[in-house]
Amino acid sequence: MRNSTLVALLGAALFVLLACVAALSDVRASTVEKLDLAGLFERSEHVVHGRILKSSVKLGAHGRPETTYEVDVTTAFWGTSSGTLTFRTAGGALPDGRELVIPGLPKLAIGEEVLLFLTCESKRGLRMPVGLAQGKFQVVRDEQGPATLLRGESELEFLDPTTHEPQKLSTRASLDFDATARELERLAGERRDREAAARK
Repeated sequence: MRNSTLVALLGAALFVLLACVAALSDVRASTVEKLDLAGLFERSEHVVHGRILKSSVKLGAHGRPETTYEVDVTTAFWGTSSGTLTFRTAGGALPDGRELVIPGLPKLAIGEEVLLFLTCESKRGLRMPVGLAQGKFQVVRDEQGPATLLRGESELEFLDPTTHEPQKLSTRASLDFDATARELERLAGERRDREAAARK
């Protein structure tokens, strides 16, 4: 009787442990599609180079924190024209300490120069960087050389097309800014041509 009780308790403890591990895994990682530059561009409603001017966090209509960003747009490769772009994303930290963290969502700092690939607005009026952390590059300028686009690591996973199992997605990248800008202009031209042909 004692043995069966012990086995039952161990089984219950193991179940709870596995459930906790699974829950932590869900919180710490997001599974996304692995995207190259063309993939990011095609899935974007706005592709902009600019500087983060402002950010503010407040409760959204569903009672969850949302962050509003204002971007001073230097170059619009797609979507909005040059000027100011304002958009809201899910998540953020409220002044009272409440916080909603979206795994894999990149942080945007006031004053930061960035290249952003942004999705269409959701029904709630929210936008996200395409592919989460994949959709944000920081522009780093060196007086001795050309500007560079940097993207750091994040807690993202992607489904391996062969095994269909989640794999760690390395988002770290370093790209030449000028070469990337030329490629984005080329992609924009191709996309405009396709959309014009589709309207005929």
